[in-house]
Amino acid sequence: MTKATQTPVPSAPAASAPAAPDTTHASLRMRPPRDRSAGPPQGMVSPPNNAPAATPVAAQQHRAVAEQVVQALQVQADRVEQQALKERQDAIFFDGQWYLNAYPDIGAAGMEPVEHFLKYGAQEKRNPNAIFNSMAYLRANPDVAAFGPGPFLHYVCFGFREKRPLR
Repeated sequence: MTKATQTPVPSAPAASAPAAPDTTHASLRMRPPRDRSAGPPQGMVSPPNNAPAATPVAAQQHRAVAEQVVQALQVQADRVEQQALKERQDAIFFDGQWYLNAYPDIGAAGMEPVEHFLKYGAQEKRNPNAIFNSMAYLRANPDVAAFGPGPFLHYVCFGFREKRPLR
């Protein structure tokens, strides 16, 4: 059995002069509350004190405006959702012309684009179209790396139906 050696703990330095205040995070220091009886800080305008109390008519108008805002936001959310669905649907298709343009070595090899993709491209993590990015799909879905045929075929067979993220 070996003996453990003890290392002495250095003692704290002797207090000499008070340390200079830390100004690296001056904005984070607590400050005393400002005397608000003097009015707003210089350059700011305070709201008028004679603002009318909310009336039932004003409250109804505010509700109507709020409902319009909510409705507009819902329309916008629906559009975003529809665009995302279209992108997911378009990502399913193999685009042979795009594949040839993106990977000129395929045309030089004399193979049909879809044949090359199924034999080699999917395992090489090549992209089948302008929308689907194999590496982005793998980053968003790390478990797919274990799927032998490749990320695109996983997306076509499972990912689309499971609503997995493309990115």
